[in-house]
Amino acid sequence: GWSNVAIGRNGEHWPKHPYVLPVLASPLYFAIGLPATLLFNLLMYGVIAAGLFRFARAYAEPESAAISVALFVFATIVVGSAYDFSTDVLMLALFSQGLAAVKERRGAWAGVAMGLCVMIKPTALMLLPSLVLLFFERTDARGGPPDRALTRRELARSLVGGTIVLALFALANTWMYGRPWWSGYNRTLVTDDGVPSLASHTDSFSVPFEQGLQRVLYGDYGLVAAFGVLVVSVPGLVVLLRERPRAAIAALSGVALSLVVFSLYVYEGHRFHWPALALLVPAIAASLAWVGRRQPRPIERGPRVVRASDGVLVGLAALGATMFTVIGSARGRLGGGAWVDALLDALPDNVSPEVAPFLVIALHGALAGVLVGAVASMMDGPHALRAAAVLVPFG
Repeated sequence: GWSNVAIGRNGEHWPKHPYVLPVLASPLYFAIGLPATLLFNLLMYGVIAAGLFRFARAYAEPESAAISVALFVFATIVVGSAYDFSTDVLMLALFSQGLAAVKERRGAWAGVAMGLCVMIKPTALMLLPSLVLLFFERTDARGGPPDRALTRRELARSLVGGTIVLALFALANTWMYGRPWWSGYNRTLVTDDGVPSLASHTDSFSVPFEQGLQRVLYGDYGLVAAFGVLVVSVPGLVVLLRERPRAAIAALSGVALSLVVFSLYVYEGHRFHWPALALLVPAIAASLAWVGRRQPRPIERGPRVVRASDGVLVGLAALGATMFTVIGSARGRLGGGAWVDALLDALPDNVSPEVAPFLVIALHGALAGVLVGAVASMMDGPHALRAAAVLVPFG
């Protein structure tokens, strides 16, 4: 019931998955060979970070925007695909640039980027209402009102840009599969009792919702473990609902639609939700900005000392984050590499297997707190914001 092969209209074998990634990576591939696939994938992380920063910068000052992007990219499962050749990384890169283009009123590029996302995964169409809301939302961190005439003009340009991309996609689909709305996902080669037959992924949205939602949140690829750090966005959503309601509604509706649609899907994967979850980055930035506004900035810099409060704060945060990611049904043992194995081996024999992981986690939190406190003392800004910045790698 599963394969990576699609059948063309005349019986040809095509790759089932979208061809946008190999096409875009081809110049690098033909220049330096197979290592180019890794290089291209890593370069996409720069594209993701740049796009999300420009997006978040419309809602918060640069420090909070930068930390929010670092948390989303490097303190979640997104970084786990760094050494892949991943269509999902490319899609997140395109979507991030599209979000930045929306806030910068570059409608044509926003439409092209979104059109390419739809080529990669047609389910991206469900995020279009969120993008339209963002178009008509205030445009800068100071909350200035948008130019309505400019907004309508750029929205029209985005529709033109996206339509051109999708029209070319439809022509290619007609040539390859015989219908403009068909892709490799609609004509997948499978076997049924040993007999070749065709299957369509449109028939795969058949899981009962409650069962699927439980799997999406807590399954082997559950969002609670993979994106637990996004709980930081909750205070920011409250702030945005009051100050920038369209941005909050765009994020909440996009995430809700993603949860509903992929809870019904037969296949499981946190990667399906990456673009929708990226809509929460401004809320993370708003949370951090809210923290920063409530702590006075020093007028002049005193001696650089390690602050115990920073260390304790982030030590506890690291401990809490580890509880989400290490202790759970998706992790059969305590992860962490050779040093964790060595610590477990060094514990006395009379320490029970149930207690040993928690001792290692406590040590991890203590070491993280000391290191964070030391590094945070070298930075300017509110204590909590500095501590959060240094916490990112521990996610």
